[in-house]
Amino acid sequence: ALAQVAVWGAVWFAVRRVDRATSDEPRTALRHVVPALIGLVVSAVALAQLIAGLVQRLFDATSDAVFVPTTSLLHRGLALLVTGAVVWTLEWLRGLSHIPRSDAWRFVVVLFGITGGLVTAIASLATAGYQTAVWLVGSPQSEVARTHFEAFPEAVGGIVVGLLVWWYHRALLADRRTDVRTEIDRVYDHIMSAGRLRAAAV
Repeated sequence: ALAQVAVWGAVWFAVRRVDRATSDEPRTALRHVVPALIGLVVSAVALAQLIAGLVQRLFDATSDAVFVPTTSLLHRGLALLVTGAVVWTLEWLRGLSHIPRSDAWRFVVVLFGITGGLVTAIASLATAGYQTAVWLVGSPQSEVARTHFEAFPEAVGGIVVGLLVWWYHRALLADRRTDVRTEIDRVYDHIMSAGRLRAAAV
């Protein structure tokens, strides 16, 4: 695994440097958008796993230190978070985020940041709320809380990370919103309207 990281990390870094030095295209091309999205998704999933692992530790109520886990959620979460954060920092924070008027910037912020974060938070909140409601007033399949709430830590991680991603990108859009509406803004409005309609129907 270390050899793979060293070789492919060096290849990625070298190609990135060559691309920056020789390309005349703006830094909003597809090859800059895709790594930014990969970094965002990997970081969000990793942070959700990390939060789920911490919540799971609270459920376990053991006397061990928090960062000496017995579950693999914390292990995977920490490893993925370091990896995803590096990519996201290089490709988004130090790159695409500085070009707010481009369609690529709006594509990442509106469709993946705001919409993706909100949908994740709502879906996770629905899962946690459903499990809690069944436990309180329904007929749970298991009367053991640990078994019934097995998916609850992942739901909490999804809620926290979804809201965090939504809040960050919503703040970016609010700070740099212009009077010119693009097709991406219209797609966002349709997605949000459909989401509200579906939530009300359910």
